[in-house]
Amino acid sequence: MQPGRPRHPRQHVREARRDSSNPALRALIYSPNEDRASAIAGALDGYVLVMARGLRYLIDTLIEDPPPRPQVLVVDVDLMSPGELLELHAVRDGGWCGHIIAIGEVPLALRRSLGAETVLDHDFRPEALYEAVSALPFDAATIPLPVLREVGF
Repeated sequence: MQPGRPRHPRQHVREARRDSSNPALRALIYSPNEDRASAIAGALDGYVLVMARGLRYLIDTLIEDPPPRPQVLVVDVDLMSPGELLELHAVRDGGWCGHIIAIGEVPLALRRSLGAETVLDHDFRPEALYEAVSALPFDAATIPLPVLREVGF
């Protein structure tokens, strides 16, 4: 593009999407270790962050809370028990369709069952997490999908 020449409105939109500081993007952070949760939150400075202190709070925030819900879940899976990992699937079962960024060793089967798009090493660089979140392709609010409950007769 030539300097001094007015830009077309669509060019502004594309450039805005490349901007990694999307303050409208909301992220939910969960780690059983408070120091790790603080480190994760520090890496995502500039975004709207919600800290989950427990797995039940995490699930309720993503499924039951009214919109706007967090669009990104950053979860430290290395420190979670197998039972907690199984319970974490409730966010997908409940209809939440946002992005999951897992931190730690995530077996391929768990990655697929959770729908974790991004996996970072346990010793991640803060810049890597910030880049992973800023590279996400959307900034729209998530809405719950209707879930049919079994009715007993």
